[in-house]
Formats: sequence, C-alpha cells, structure tokens
Amino acid sequence: RELWSADGVAIAIGRENRYEPLQECSVMTALYRIGDRPAGFLGVVGPTRMNYERASAAVNVMAQALSQSITALACA
Repeated sequence: RELWSADGVAIAIGRENRYEPLQECSVMTALYRIGDRPAGFLGVVGPTRMNYERASAAVNVMAQALSQSITALACA
C-alpha cells in the first residue's frame, strides 16, 4: 500500500514497500515526463523516520525540474 501526498508523490513506509529488501526503509517516488508522456520515476530511499513533508517537496520539485529540462531538450 502506498500513500500519496498532495503533490503527487507516492510514499511507501517500511512494510508498505512491496520489495522485502526495502521494508526497513521509506521510498518516495514522483513521475517525470517528456512533454505529456510519462518518462520515468525519480525517487528517494531513506529511513522510516524522516521529515516526510520536506522530502516529498524535494522529490516533487526535482521531478518537475527534470520534466522541464528533458522536455526542452526533446523539443530543441
């Protein structure tokens, strides 16, 4: 089971992770795009005790920046 933050970042904490080796961690992912097409995911793996609000905001900002950068390169 994943939790979703208001900014579209997926958050899996501890045993919520599907992959057993990551069940001692937290994983946050955000989709990045090339134009309107999904291109991949950007994420953070960290401890289960972290500042989720801050980490989620950072993942979201970086995914948006990556989307803008690669979209600009693809359209050039």
